[in-house]
Amino acid sequence: MLARIGCGQVLLRRGRLVELSPTGRAILERESEASASHDTLYGAVKQLVNRAGAQFPAGSTSWLATSTKEGFTALVNQVANAWTDETIALILLDLDAHPEPSPRTLQRLFGFTAAETQLALELARGHNLLDIARARRLSRTTVRSQLASLFVKTQTRRQADLIALLGRVAILP
Repeated sequence: MLARIGCGQVLLRRGRLVELSPTGRAILERESEASASHDTLYGAVKQLVNRAGAQFPAGSTSWLATSTKEGFTALVNQVANAWTDETIALILLDLDAHPEPSPRTLQRLFGFTAAETQLALELARGHNLLDIARARRLSRTTVRSQLASLFVKTQTRRQADLIALLGRVAILP
């Protein structure tokens, strides 16, 4: 479920990768700009750790927020002695990810039409109304009318509120 919002996990033990979620792997592959050898991925972990400028003691679980686009990584939280062995768990939050709700969930939850669903997904991906209108070859008036319908169906009043709601709904299957 956390993968749907751009969150991955990496487990390390004695300087080696021992477990990696698919989202964790994707974040590390983007960081290393290469495909998935364990040495390359471990190098990407070291890059993130160095950028965060923090220590990760054995037995700890640490939450890191990272943006490959911005070259930014920050330690958000850390729990010492979370593991009884020498495991280090890193929970990576990809700040570049755009959580995207399931089209089917949007249609069931809010009764969106196919066109409204497509608009909601484009907004969740970070696209603006003018670009959406151009890409879909629709007038701005049509897209704004669809947006107004989304507001009614989701009981939101502003685009920012709608996008925040879509981000929360993104964790649903």
